[in-house]
Amino acid sequence: MNTIAELIKRDQNVPEVIKFKFKLENNLEYLPGQYIMISFPDSPEQKRAFSIMDYSREEKILDLGIKIHGDFTKRLSESKIGTKLNLSGPFGRFRIKDSHKKNVFIAGGIGITPVFNMIKYADLSSENNYLLYSSRTKKDMPFFEEVSELSDNKVKKCLFFTRSQEAEGKNEHITCESIIGVDNSLAQNKEEVFFYICGPNKMIDALRTQLLEKGYLDENIISEEF
Repeated sequence: MNTIAELIKRDQNVPEVIKFKFKLENNLEYLPGQYIMISFPDSPEQKRAFSIMDYSREEKILDLGIKIHGDFTKRLSESKIGTKLNLSGPFGRFRIKDSHKKNVFIAGGIGITPVFNMIKYADLSSENNYLLYSSRTKKDMPFFEEVSELSDNKVKKCLFFTRSQEAEGKNEHITCESIIGVDNSLAQNKEEVFFYICGPNKMIDALRTQLLEKGYLDENIISEEF
């Protein structure tokens, strides 16, 4: 689908991350976890992909959480309210395979955006679903408040901080051992556990290696690089 997206609001979330709000001309049909492509009308060939963080079908309002780095995102951050962009999509296979299995969502930094959308809109129960979210410090953890407000009935949340001592979470990197530490039942019936990992490539590769070494299935490890 192609449509026009009008910038109606932007808010600085943490250093280098801005939440953009767009009003769409046409409704967006998507599955939680997918992404869209946007471009400026004067350079339509220069498209960039951004995961959907939130979407109101009734109001046709789209939220994107974007880390500002590079010319495109810098221009977007400086665009005036009312600026119109080209939007196409949705695209992508980063989505929940089976909401009734044990699902472990793992996000690093701005990789929280599709994960947040998946958890918010999927039919989940905290008996089987877990969110492990990592950032260097609390002050640069994107969308800390929004993540904190996710229903405890849908997902068990555990925060990880790698460069600071924070009271709200664990002060370590996410590893296979720390995943099992959240709930020992994750070490049982490993073929029934699905992992959705979104973040830096280095984090994804390290976790995939550890999970495979522990006997989890490769086809149950779904990832998206940010």
